[in-house]
Amino acid sequence: MNSPFCRLLLGGFFFLLLRAPRPPHVDISGLTPPPPARRARASRIIKLPAGRPVSGLLLPCPDVPGFPTSSSALRDVIIKVPEAAVRGRDATLECSFDLEGESLYSLKWYHNGHEFYRYTPSERTPVRVYPENGININEQESTERQIVLHNVSREMSGQFSCEVTADKPSFFMAMQTEELRVVDLPKKDPYLSGFKHRYYLMEDKTFHANCTSEDSYPAVNITWYINDIPIRPPHVRKHQFHRGDLLVVVSSLRHHLTKKFVSNGSMRVKCTANLYDVYVRSTEVDISLFKKRRKNHHPDYFPLSTAPPPRTEDLSYDFSDYSTRESTNTILSFFSSAPTPKSLKILIAFLSVTMCIRNSR
Repeated sequence: MNSPFCRLLLGGFFFLLLRAPRPPHVDISGLTPPPPARRARASRIIKLPAGRPVSGLLLPCPDVPGFPTSSSALRDVIIKVPEAAVRGRDATLECSFDLEGESLYSLKWYHNGHEFYRYTPSERTPVRVYPENGININEQESTERQIVLHNVSREMSGQFSCEVTADKPSFFMAMQTEELRVVDLPKKDPYLSGFKHRYYLMEDKTFHANCTSEDSYPAVNITWYINDIPIRPPHVRKHQFHRGDLLVVVSSLRHHLTKKFVSNGSMRVKCTANLYDVYVRSTEVDISLFKKRRKNHHPDYFPLSTAPPPRTEDLSYDFSDYSTRESTNTILSFFSSAPTPKSLKILIAFLSVTMCIRNSR
């Protein structure tokens, strides 16, 4: 800093600062302030993709003098679409809204971004239906707040949108979107297989069963219960197979047999198949549980009678009051219901011969 060069450089810098012109002084005490900037209106032009509705969109009219900018003219646009619709049946779609005292200009329905239904009450033909992917509208049951889809098909699954536009002077527009799923229900109830009717805790350590639900789309959800207690993985495994355009679901249950499942000597096993909110079916079975196997007792069959069979030496007959024919027929008919031992046959023949000789005398 003590070198002549540095001193010269600093001197030139301060010289330029002193020679710089100052801004002129302006007296603004007598001037009126400018008007405040106009707030940007909410009705800006929004470019939307062609044919693609936006869920929850609320737009006013273009920026025209005299039109209100408040969105109070159209409120509470709510669309109600069933969680699932059964193929071949009808489905009702609802669209509710509040126009705040104004009139309805138009109501439009879209499927996957394509318009298929329009209701304009001010026109000579208020209802217009456009062909869209096989959608059939029941116009007699459809109103400005609902439409009825007739004989729905699986191709109708997708996004459904309702667009509501208020009449003048606001021309506000709002839109909501929901998804519809078209399903195929199983043709019969689920069924159980692969289990025994009796289990012995001393021998059988594991319980195994299968629950099958056939021919549905999409695949059903299967839930297992043992004595009303839900059974979750890893004790449950799910397998599904294609049968044409439908699915077959097999759920396998494998669980250790414990004393907590024993209730009055039995165990109730139930499987429930459900598909969204349109299908719920259950099947159940009672399984007998024993601590150990009893002697000379088959696990799957019950004895027909607990009384012992009669012994031969306990049978006695008196033939003195019967004739030869009646006695012979009675004896033969008495023993004809069961296989006759050989010794008994000899006894019958001997008695018959004795009675014949006695009568001949």
